Amino acid sequence: MVATLAVAATALVIYGAYFGLITALVLRAMFFSLIAAGGLLVVGLKSKWLWLRALSYALAPLALLPGLHIQDSYMAIVMRGGMGAIH
Repeated sequence: MVATLAVAATALVIYGAYFGLITALVLRAMFFSLIAAGGLLVVGLKSKWLWLRALSYALAPLALLPGLHIQDSYMAIVMRGGMGAIH
């Protein structure tokens, strides 16, 4: 699972850099979400305590949510920011 997240983060960065179709706001949010989820999985793998392992594994999918949320609501974020600059 950690390797899958690492490959996904690498593919995301290369795709964003090569094609440029992903804006920096979305790219950063998705990248940091993938890295945070991967980090939590590594902490779970290395942990000797069962409670920390369970907590890390439970939080890993939740770390993916901010990146997905920003990708999903990107246009609303941009439109609200543009409306705020008109005043």
